[in-house]
Amino acid sequence: MSDNNIRAVGIHLFVLVLSALLFALQTAPIVIFPFTIVAYIALGYFFLHPLKSVLANILSVTAVSTIGLLIGLYVLTFPSQMGFNWFFFLFYNLHILSLSEAFNLGVDPKITFWQFVIPSILLWIGLQLKHAVTRLSSNRLKQSGVTPSSKLP
Repeated sequence: MSDNNIRAVGIHLFVLVLSALLFALQTAPIVIFPFTIVAYIALGYFFLHPLKSVLANILSVTAVSTIGLLIGLYVLTFPSQMGFNWFFFLFYNLHILSLSEAFNLGVDPKITFWQFVIPSILLWIGLQLKHAVTRLSSNRLKQSGVTPSSKLP
Protein backbone atom coordinates (compact mmCIF):
# COMPACT_ATOMS: atom_id res chain seq x y z
CA MET A 1 0.00 0.00 0.00
CA SER A 2 2.80 2.44 0.81
CA ASP A 3 4.39 1.67 -2.56
CA ASN A 4 1.23 2.89 -4.32
CA ASN A 5 1.11 6.00 -2.10
CA ILE A 6 4.69 6.89 -3.01
CA ARG A 7 3.94 6.30 -6.69
CA ALA A 8 0.72 8.34 -6.39
CA VAL A 9 2.62 11.32 -4.99
CA GLY A 10 5.15 10.97 -7.83
CA ILE A 11 2.35 10.85 -10.40
CA HIS A 12 0.75 13.91 -8.79
CA LEU A 13 4.02 15.87 -8.96
CA PHE A 14 4.50 14.81 -12.60
CA VAL A 15 0.98 15.98 -13.51
CA LEU A 16 1.65 19.26 -11.65
CA VAL A 17 4.76 19.87 -13.74
CA LEU A 18 2.89 19.08 -16.96
CA SER A 19 0.01 21.34 -15.92
CA ALA A 20 2.44 24.14 -15.07
CA LEU A 21 4.02 23.77 -18.52
CA LEU A 22 0.59 23.97 -20.14
CA PHE A 23 -0.17 27.12 -18.12
CA ALA A 24 3.20 28.58 -19.16
CA LEU A 25 2.35 27.86 -22.79
CA GLN A 26 -0.91 29.76 -22.21
CA THR A 27 -3.06 26.76 -22.98
CA ALA A 28 -6.78 27.37 -22.49
CA PRO A 29 -7.94 26.28 -19.00
CA ILE A 30 -10.80 24.34 -20.59
CA VAL A 31 -8.09 22.08 -22.11
CA ILE A 32 -5.90 21.72 -19.02
CA PHE A 33 -8.53 20.26 -16.68
CA PRO A 34 -9.60 17.43 -19.04
CA PHE A 35 -5.90 16.77 -19.66
CA THR A 36 -5.33 16.34 -15.92
CA ILE A 37 -8.32 14.01 -15.64
CA VAL A 38 -6.99 11.76 -18.41
CA ALA A 39 -3.41 11.99 -17.07
CA TYR A 40 -4.35 10.94 -13.52
CA ILE A 41 -6.51 8.04 -14.69
CA ALA A 42 -4.00 6.81 -17.31
CA LEU A 43 -0.96 7.14 -15.06
CA GLY A 44 -2.86 5.48 -12.21
CA TYR A 45 -3.72 2.64 -14.58
CA PHE A 46 -0.17 2.12 -15.83
CA PHE A 47 1.92 2.75 -12.69
CA LEU A 48 -0.16 1.69 -9.68
CA HIS A 49 -0.66 -1.89 -8.55
CA PRO A 50 -4.17 -3.14 -7.71
CA LEU A 51 -4.63 -4.55 -4.23
CA LYS A 52 -7.11 -7.14 -2.97
CA SER A 53 -10.03 -4.88 -2.06
CA VAL A 54 -11.63 -1.60 -3.05
CA LEU A 55 -10.88 -0.15 0.39
CA ALA A 56 -7.20 -1.11 0.12
CA ASN A 57 -7.06 0.53 -3.32
CA ILE A 58 -8.64 3.71 -1.94
CA LEU A 59 -6.21 3.84 0.98
CA SER A 60 -3.27 3.19 -1.35
CA VAL A 61 -3.77 6.53 -3.15
CA THR A 62 -4.82 8.78 -0.26
CA ALA A 63 -1.38 10.29 0.39
CA VAL A 64 -1.88 12.86 -2.38
CA SER A 65 -5.13 14.14 -0.93
CA THR A 66 -3.90 13.91 2.66
CA ILE A 67 -0.97 16.18 1.81
CA GLY A 68 -3.37 18.56 0.02
CA LEU A 69 -5.71 18.55 3.03
CA LEU A 70 -2.85 19.29 5.45
CA ILE A 71 -1.56 22.14 3.29
CA GLY A 72 -5.10 23.53 2.98
CA LEU A 73 -5.78 23.30 6.71
CA TYR A 74 -2.47 24.94 7.51
CA VAL A 75 -3.01 27.91 5.22
CA LEU A 76 -6.60 28.32 6.43
CA THR A 77 -5.51 28.16 10.06
CA PHE A 78 -2.61 30.58 9.61
CA PRO A 79 -3.72 32.98 6.87
CA SER A 80 -1.37 35.61 5.52
CA GLN A 81 -2.35 39.28 5.29
CA MET A 82 -3.05 39.25 1.57
CA GLY A 83 -3.97 35.57 1.27
CA PHE A 84 -0.81 34.73 -0.62
CA ASN A 85 -0.26 31.50 1.30
CA TRP A 86 -3.44 30.14 -0.31
CA PHE A 87 -1.45 30.00 -3.51
CA PHE A 88 0.71 27.23 -1.98
CA PHE A 89 -2.44 25.14 -1.76
CA LEU A 90 -3.47 26.13 -5.27
CA PHE A 91 -0.04 25.27 -6.66
CA TYR A 92 -0.15 21.82 -5.02
CA ASN A 93 -3.56 21.41 -6.66
CA LEU A 94 -2.90 23.15 -9.97
CA HIS A 95 -5.87 21.42 -11.56
CA ILE A 96 -8.03 23.64 -9.33
CA LEU A 97 -6.80 26.76 -11.10
CA SER A 98 -7.69 25.34 -14.50
CA LEU A 99 -11.10 24.17 -13.26
CA SER A 100 -11.79 27.53 -11.59
CA GLU A 101 -10.72 29.51 -14.63
CA ALA A 102 -12.57 27.27 -17.08
CA PHE A 103 -15.87 27.69 -15.24
CA ASN A 104 -15.28 31.18 -13.75
CA LEU A 105 -15.50 29.87 -10.19
CA GLY A 106 -12.75 32.00 -8.70
CA VAL A 107 -10.03 30.79 -6.35
CA ASP A 108 -11.78 31.57 -3.08
CA PRO A 109 -10.92 28.95 -0.43
CA LYS A 110 -14.63 28.29 0.16
CA ILE A 111 -14.90 27.15 -3.47
CA THR A 112 -11.56 25.43 -4.01
CA PHE A 113 -10.79 23.81 -0.65
CA TRP A 114 -12.88 20.65 -1.21
CA GLN A 115 -11.14 19.94 -4.53
CA PHE A 116 -8.06 18.47 -2.83
CA VAL A 117 -9.70 15.03 -3.17
CA ILE A 118 -9.82 15.11 -6.98
CA PRO A 119 -6.33 13.65 -7.65
CA SER A 120 -6.86 10.68 -5.33
CA ILE A 121 -10.28 9.95 -6.80
CA LEU A 122 -8.91 10.01 -10.35
CA LEU A 123 -5.91 7.84 -9.41
CA TRP A 124 -8.28 5.40 -7.72
CA ILE A 125 -10.44 5.24 -10.87
CA GLY A 126 -7.34 4.32 -12.89
CA LEU A 127 -6.40 1.71 -10.30
CA GLN A 128 -9.90 0.21 -10.25
CA LEU A 129 -9.95 0.16 -14.04
CA LYS A 130 -6.69 -1.80 -14.03
CA HIS A 131 -8.12 -4.15 -11.39
CA ALA A 132 -11.22 -4.76 -13.52
CA VAL A 133 -9.21 -5.36 -16.70
CA THR A 134 -6.86 -7.74 -14.88
CA ARG A 135 -9.79 -9.66 -13.40
CA LEU A 136 -11.54 -9.92 -16.80
CA SER A 137 -8.42 -11.16 -18.55
CA SER A 138 -7.72 -13.76 -15.85
CA ASN A 139 -11.35 -14.95 -16.04
CA ARG A 140 -11.04 -15.31 -19.82
CA LEU A 141 -7.86 -17.33 -19.41
CA LYS A 142 -9.57 -19.60 -16.89
CA GLN A 143 -12.56 -20.13 -19.18
CA SER A 144 -10.38 -20.97 -22.15
CA GLY A 145 -8.36 -23.44 -20.10
CA VAL A 146 -5.12 -21.62 -20.81
CA THR A 147 -2.90 -20.94 -17.84
CA PRO A 148 -0.09 -18.42 -17.96
CA SER A 149 2.45 -21.24 -17.64
CA SER A 150 0.91 -23.23 -20.54
CA LYS A 151 1.55 -20.36 -22.93
CA LEU A 152 5.32 -20.74 -22.48
CA PRO A 153 7.21 -22.72 -25.18
